[in-house]
Amino acid sequence: MEQNNQEIRQTEELRDIISKIPNNFSKIILIGILSLLIIMIVLGIVIKVPGQIDIPAKITSNDPPVILRSHMTGKIALAIDSFPSYCVKNSIIGTITNPASTNDVYFLKSLLEKTDIYASEVIIDSLFDKDLTLGRLEDPYTVFREKLQAYYALKANSTYYYQIEYTNQIIKNKENVLKQRNIIKNNTELENGILNKKLKTDSLLYKKKVILTDELNNSFLEKIGSQNQIANLKIEIANLSQEIQKLKMDLNKLQIDFHRELRNARFAVVESHQNLLSNIQVWEDNYVFITHRNAHVELANIISTGDFVTEGQPLFHLVFNGSNYYCIATLPPYGAGEVKLNQAVNIKLDLYPYQEYGFLEGKVLSITRNTIDDYYLVQITLPNGLHSSNGFELLFAESMTGSAEIITENKRLIEVILYKLMNAVKPNKMKADEKKSKQVSVGK
Repeated sequence: MEQNNQEIRQTEELRDIISKIPNNFSKIILIGILSLLIIMIVLGIVIKVPGQIDIPAKITSNDPPVILRSHMTGKIALAIDSFPSYCVKNSIIGTITNPASTNDVYFLKSLLEKTDIYASEVIIDSLFDKDLTLGRLEDPYTVFREKLQAYYALKANSTYYYQIEYTNQIIKNKENVLKQRNIIKNNTELENGILNKKLKTDSLLYKKKVILTDELNNSFLEKIGSQNQIANLKIEIANLSQEIQKLKMDLNKLQIDFHRELRNARFAVVESHQNLLSNIQVWEDNYVFITHRNAHVELANIISTGDFVTEGQPLFHLVFNGSNYYCIATLPPYGAGEVKLNQAVNIKLDLYPYQEYGFLEGKVLSITRNTIDDYYLVQITLPNGLHSSNGFELLFAESMTGSAEIITENKRLIEVILYKLMNAVKPNKMKADEKKSKQVSVGK
């Protein structure tokens, strides 16, 4: 009761104070407030400010970072003393302990890749002069070495070369004999022509009783002997030609057999060579961690030499040099039409607070025509790369997310304020609609 009386007294006091305020003062306050509102509205209409759309964004690269994971379970040996570290192409970061010697395997790999194994026997000397510890690669290495030995042994086989050389020499000798016999045959045929003329002459002389019968008979016998000699030479020449032809066929077969065996031996070397390189690659993938390009290497896990790692465990993080960086942002449909190509973009990253590091400058490169999960994708180029507005060279990380402020066409200040209010009200309205829909579904 006493409390109610106190409230009544306070209300009466407030009314008394208000009643003492002059009416003109109230009007002045009201006119001032209305004037201020009118001025603000006029200024909001007159003043134009650059439009701005804030959307989620992420920095990525055409050559994104790579995580090296363990393909085997075992102890690791780090080849780098400290991390992060810059490594050139083909640098060894670490290895999983295994029976093979890393140096021996890479010595063998270098020899196989840089040496023409078919043109020089240097590789044979290099392989047999060095005792290699290859672990699981021992079997394919032994097969390759045996095939290579067989190839060079066949290539240097004196039996084949002797047979070929001997056959060539016989052919050459018989061709010389054949040439001589042809000369003799030609001369004999000339001599036979002379004997024919002599026989004709002697026959005329014999008819005229100038020479005796014995002289005519001698001329006839000489002619018969010459003809027989020509016939024998022709037979001998034919036989020699057949022998030479047969020897050439034998030589050709010998050469074909030799080249076939040599080709088969070479194919066996190629097959074993490829198999060995393939096994080396498998060994390298399983036990060795390598930078196949220039890269900054960071640890992806807390590890040190001698630690036990499991299959699939992330070990190293590689960020490659010379990558082209760009930004991908998700643009909601509302107001998306205001975004145009080549508009300026300020990208603020969560990883680097813009108050200290500044922002990245970009330009709108492209906008998808269709939505993906109710959003358009905006690709933004970075003309200055990762060089921020405050002069910092930002290091690329796997998750560089933040916001992209797209600077659109100039808008009236009042439009910007209304846009902000709508964006603030819209999430609350969506939540209310979701809550209402849930209630309706529960009621049903």
